[in-house]
Amino acid sequence: MQDPPPDAAPPPVLLTFEGEYAKPDEKPFPLPQTCTWLGIFENTMPAQKEAWNEQDMNTAAILYPPRPADYANPSVCAEFLLSTLEFLCPPEKEEFAPPEGEIRDVLPYQPASNNARAEPFYLVTGLNRNVAHTLRSQPAWSTRVGTFFVLPNPVPIPSFAVSLKNLPCRPQQIGPLRTEIVQNLENNANFINMVTAGAIDNNIDDVDALIDATLKSVDIKHISLPRGDNATAGFENRWNVYMKCPVPAERHAGWIKMIQAIHFKAKWGTGTKADPMRCTYCSGTDHQRSICDYPAMANWLDTEDTAPQALPGQSIAPVIAALPTQSEGSGNKNRGYKGKRRNGQGRGKARN
Repeated sequence: MQDPPPDAAPPPVLLTFEGEYAKPDEKPFPLPQTCTWLGIFENTMPAQKEAWNEQDMNTAAILYPPRPADYANPSVCAEFLLSTLEFLCPPEKEEFAPPEGEIRDVLPYQPASNNARAEPFYLVTGLNRNVAHTLRSQPAWSTRVGTFFVLPNPVPIPSFAVSLKNLPCRPQQIGPLRTEIVQNLENNANFINMVTAGAIDNNIDDVDALIDATLKSVDIKHISLPRGDNATAGFENRWNVYMKCPVPAERHAGWIKMIQAIHFKAKWGTGTKADPMRCTYCSGTDHQRSICDYPAMANWLDTEDTAPQALPGQSIAPVIAALPTQSEGSGNKNRGYKGKRRNGQGRGKARN
């Protein structure tokens, strides 16, 4: 193994943040089943995508706050994230300081004007390499002043594939159920064809090995969704199916569509795709907020009082419309928001 060139930067190290935060007990916090990198940019503004792609991910991180349904203004969320970061790792401390000549800043995700939902992702720039590395060492940071989630780099492809209904078996029968689900996949021509296409795309010669690896990765999780207020109408039993995605990120949407179209025949009935879910806390797509594991953790520090709040009478439409476009201003290409903390600067570098 050759030595790195003399001018190569040393590998980043994990820091000990100052502000109190929740720590996992025995195993790491689970990674929310959120999105792929392509999923972030679905229907996004071209200029905003260009601005994000220009950033050095060694000194930036993709963050998002919980409860995206509770706010509308991106600048409110940007302030929330910067304030929580300031509590965890104050930038005036030498070990947490931004790279020379830069300040911490936020590039909000800006969907196209016809996108009905504003996603909660924010690219925080102006971090030193050690801070960015430490933030990505766990997917969630919960403090008494705020909580946020961090996407890995590169953003992984979620393993969640489908949530099945109409399978009235018991949780103790999850092993036999998994066996029958795997058999359904193994005998499905569309599944075999798409895994084969994934092998070609990924330059894998042994297609059978990829099929076997995908089938072996299948995992089943039982969830019970409360119906009505406080489960007054009982519970809905579902079976979540997870597996490694064998196709590239750009084919992920087609992969999910194919899996969700399968009717999984088992001795308990035929499992079919249930209604989609979206947790308004961690943004996971494999559960609802009522059963999210994060706020239920014993050492979680987050409270309702620390959530970013919507401004009165606000909706997302005028906020998005007010953000500058590529053709407006002095060619800023939507590089950031103009907030009071940034002194009107939308860029991560300090200006004279």
